[in-house]
Amino acid sequence: MPGRRWCLLAVLLGVTGCSQEKVNELVNQAKQQAAESAEQARQALDQQAKAASEAASSAGNQAQQQLGLAGSMQFTLESPITTKGCYVAFLPGSEGRAAVLQLRSYPAVDQEVFPSALVQAQVDASDISRLAGQTVPAQVFVQATSNGTVWHTVGVEPAQLTIEAVTGKQITAAIAGHAVNTATGQSVPLAGTFDGHLE
Repeated sequence: MPGRRWCLLAVLLGVTGCSQEKVNELVNQAKQQAAESAEQARQALDQQAKAASEAASSAGNQAQQQLGLAGSMQFTLESPITTKGCYVAFLPGSEGRAAVLQLRSYPAVDQEVFPSALVQAQVDASDISRLAGQTVPAQVFVQATSNGTVWHTVGVEPAQLTIEAVTGKQITAAIAGHAVNTATGQSVPLAGTFDGHLE
């Protein structure tokens, strides 16, 4: 089809008395427009595919949580709090920066559900498997409801996170320390256990 279109264009231009240079220029312009249209269509398809992939991932995460396959985080504060998931991320260190171990009750910020929790620790390890058996200082944030107050550790007094085992993508850990209520300033003992899945 495209070849016939160029031929017809060339014939029409020849009839109207255009020079060969003008014909070539118009043909090149038409080709460029077609290429730009094809690129725009490709980008639109890529965006649709990305959106579909994200939707499928979100649906998969929700299904895992509903089936109890996404792990959990259990805290004892003023009262027990249990999350529907425990997603573990290990961010290797680089350029003199320490590695970071993160445990979240949600797979992504835009998929946060409540109760919600975040535990984060800087660690001295090149691989998460090397953390098994280690205890490291960690910052903790726990919120039972979307409009509820946040319990958190104080920077100068972090909780102690013990990574009990790392088996494949399965991680078990425990935490102990104190947490402060942002609304009242009340400090209570903090304890918790984690059954996490490495992302």
